[in-house]
Amino acid sequence: QYVRSWGFGRLLMLNAFAYKATLPADLYAARARGVNIIGAENSSRHMLTLLRDFDVAKTVACWGRLKRDRGWILRDEFTAYGVKLDCLKKNSDGSPAHPLYLPWGLLPEPWNYA
Repeated sequence: QYVRSWGFGRLLMLNAFAYKATLPADLYAARARGVNIIGAENSSRHMLTLLRDFDVAKTVACWGRLKRDRGWILRDEFTAYGVKLDCLKKNSDGSPAHPLYLPWGLLPEPWNYA
């Protein structure tokens, strides 16, 4: 519903991790067991290709408080390729807030650019 309220007609949603877990602790526990939580076809290169191929007009980061690895790596790699990332809200650690518990009606704000 956010997408329509911003005047867009479609959404391309990409996940930072292919492995799904309700709790971040479960995600990192799976990684500790040797599970490839990012996934073979979930590289930042693949994501950047999709953004280009789908001619994405706005990119909103909303992965939440990930440990300072995957989220910040994605930010740095997207920035290196000129992708401007917005967010709905910044968490206290600077990470982009996950939309699950955010109020309706927020507008994207710059996250990785001035």
